[in-house]
Amino acid sequence: MENNQLDLLIELQDLDLQIRNLEAKKAQVPREIEAAGLGLQECLRGLESLKQQSEQIEKERRRRELDVEEVRATLGKIQQKSSEVKTNKEYAAMMAEVEFLKGKIFNFEEEVLALMEKAEEKRAQMLLKEEEAASRKREFASKKARLLQEAEELGKELADRRRDRDSLVLRVDEKLYQSYERVVSMRGGLGVAAVKDGICQGCHLRVRPQLVVEIKSRMAIINCSHCNRFLYWAEEPVTRRQEAMPGGGKGV
Repeated sequence: MENNQLDLLIELQDLDLQIRNLEAKKAQVPREIEAAGLGLQECLRGLESLKQQSEQIEKERRRRELDVEEVRATLGKIQQKSSEVKTNKEYAAMMAEVEFLKGKIFNFEEEVLALMEKAEEKRAQMLLKEEEAASRKREFASKKARLLQEAEELGKELADRRRDRDSLVLRVDEKLYQSYERVVSMRGGLGVAAVKDGICQGCHLRVRPQLVVEIKSRMAIINCSHCNRFLYWAEEPVTRRQEAMPGGGKGV
């Protein structure tokens, strides 16, 4: 009975490590989806910034065009009153004001042209950014669909492993299973460890020679006197279990 129970504990730990690995992979999927969307979000923010800049340029252009219209109206009124000028001094003052207003109109029109060029440049930038956003959206949708498919497959595999575990637990002695669960909770999820060259591979401390003999004989289930993990002789196939150990096989 003891040999069989130890084999069951080894198999149980193997399942527990598989389940933990699958749970970690499944939990990683939402983070991978979020990370995959960062580039798209940055691109969309850039596009929105360009739109706001373009709108601001258009507002400034319309404001300058209104300024031109306002100055032209003032200039027109002054020119209409030119017939009322009676002295050379009044005429000179009027012409100075006319030239000043014409200068303002010229400067405003130059600003309008510059703003129009700037608006055209922003439109070109927006077009490129829109194409980039469309491409990133397609890439993100494709990657998200793939990751969700992976999560679904991981969920199915996880359900299978959990069913296997439930069936296996029914075959483990109840008290032994409770003891295994306590060790697992205290020792970072690793309740069973191999003994190699007289060393417990869970805590990496030496096992007493007499215990090594008992472990090899498999006549009883032995716990490590240091970490309390259940021990088995390292000549049994353990490669997969050791690779799956937390921290690459390091324990305490």
